[in-house]
Amino acid sequence: QPPPAAAAEAAAASPEEEEEEALVNMGLICGRYLVPIGDVKKVGRENHRVIGGATFETSKHVVFTPPDVGHAVSVLEPILEELHPNLFQTYEVVRSIAGVRALPKRNNLGSLPLADRIGDINGTRLWVLTGLGSRGLLYHSWLSDKLAHAMLLDDLESIPVEVRRLRTDVPEDTTTDSGNPQDKEIDIGQAPSKPKNRAMKTERQQRRQQQEEPQVRIDDENEQVEEFGQ
Repeated sequence: QPPPAAAAEAAAASPEEEEEEALVNMGLICGRYLVPIGDVKKVGRENHRVIGGATFETSKHVVFTPPDVGHAVSVLEPILEELHPNLFQTYEVVRSIAGVRALPKRNNLGSLPLADRIGDINGTRLWVLTGLGSRGLLYHSWLSDKLAHAMLLDDLESIPVEVRRLRTDVPEDTTTDSGNPQDKEIDIGQAPSKPKNRAMKTERQQRRQQQEEPQVRIDDENEQVEEFGQ
């Protein structure tokens, strides 16, 4: 005789329970979403509307073109009906909207927003908080507070160094998980070091290292017999 809990799990759920479970399992910062808007207690179709999305498409060239309603419906219909069965039989599509989201480059810490001071423009010191992406729900309040403190105190140290990536004060020796150097970013208007000077400095360092390294004398049988320095 199975315990009551097991028997309850084996019982088929009603359509109402399935719908409720689907809505409970809906993610807030990932996957797809359905957001009811308006006052559902009032009578009238204008008070029973739902926003569903999104296609999360990327494009390097076609940015400001009008949204394609037919394309959006074809992509979202099977996905959104997993959250709300018979959604498109209950509601009719009124319109499709689209927007552009700024996404900074990923690094070994993932996709992080940007919060920094990028210099003076027309005598005004400009601060930036952008690139929040889908994780803005987690970052926006905390980072806004950090940015406000930095602006009031004129102190960049109030902002975590991991998101101050519009300047050159981020350590350059950090590497990604694969061991490759991160892409570097510089201040607007600040030129990078000249390649010629950098090459001369590297050559001097190599010569100095060769002079300091001990040398080893090897006999005819390829055995190490003595170590000495210059």
